[in-house]
Amino acid sequence: MNNRKEQLENLLVKVKAGGAMSIEDTAGSFDSARHVLMSLNAYNGSLDAAKELHEAVLPGWRWTRHHDEEIEVCNYGVVNSKFGRSDNNIPARAWLIAVLRALISEAGE
Repeated sequence: MNNRKEQLENLLVKVKAGGAMSIEDTAGSFDSARHVLMSLNAYNGSLDAAKELHEAVLPGWRWTRHHDEEIEVCNYGVVNSKFGRSDNNIPARAWLIAVLRALISEAGE
């Protein structure tokens, strides 16, 4: 498993668990400080930050909100569509989880 994928998976576990989140928790998962800040803001409930992070790290991917709390991000531009999906009672956090799952699927082995 590559280091980036492992860092993303570790961050996903922390986000799903809830609790306090710091810059140190997210720093290794993203290439820029701006993405780190967006992920923290999304974690803390900012839909604007979740949308901005999605557009920055998954350009061309679409998002869909199902039912009340489920968010899905999909890459329809590939033959075998890769996606991330999440449900969480905080919509921005659900979106962040979906983005992280999509990034993990893109990270490969």
